Amino acid sequence: RIIQETRGGDKAAGVTHSMRSKEEAHDYRYFPDPDLVPMEIDAATVERLRATLPELPVTRFERYVDEYKLNVAQATQLVDNSALAQYFERAVKAAGNPAGVVNFVLGDLSRLANERGTEVAQSRVTPEALAELVRLTDAKTINSKTAKDVLTRLWPDGGSAEAIVKADGLAQVSDWGAVGGFVDGVLAANAKSVGDFKAGKDNALRYLVGQVMKASRGTANPALVEAVLRERL
Repeated sequence: RIIQETRGGDKAAGVTHSMRSKEEAHDYRYFPDPDLVPMEIDAATVERLRATLPELPVTRFERYVDEYKLNVAQATQLVDNSALAQYFERAVKAAGNPAGVVNFVLGDLSRLANERGTEVAQSRVTPEALAELVRLTDAKTINSKTAKDVLTRLWPDGGSAEAIVKADGLAQVSDWGAVGGFVDGVLAANAKSVGDFKAGKDNALRYLVGQVMKASRGTANPALVEAVLRERL
């Protein structure tokens, strides 16, 4: 027999306990309000109002996982913050790459927002500007490191990612000859690391890759840098 009662919950212990018994409904002295008349809503009105409702959180969550292929943690973070989800949606619409957008929104963009004590959706980096940054990264016009730097520069005043890349010559260098020039200079200045690599120390190669990236101001294609280094060494 189910006892009519009010129960309290102890979340830490994972149990509930009885607080007080409940009377029957008539003991509460419920009675109709004489000033409230019955209302009949026609089906057309119901459907019209239904059409104005926003997407339910559970529906949005399922769409993010099924359609956008986000993982559960990513979908949950977005669904729990309506403004963030709307920002994400606008950026995806402009960029066409949900995975690329969510990595920025929940990664570097959220980090910048937390450091500045604000919300992503209130930042000067518009969803369209972020989408532009994602497209530049997808096209390999810039590498991931440069993308992070450009995002940091967009944060204070907003603007265009593409304009920053063009103005400062940050486009990724993927020409073998150009990268080879950076590599030759680094090898000439780091004879010890060259010797370490030839002696079997793989860490030396990572160091040399870092030096080439530094010499190129982060614009060299990292995969090409490693390939050229291995060819030269």
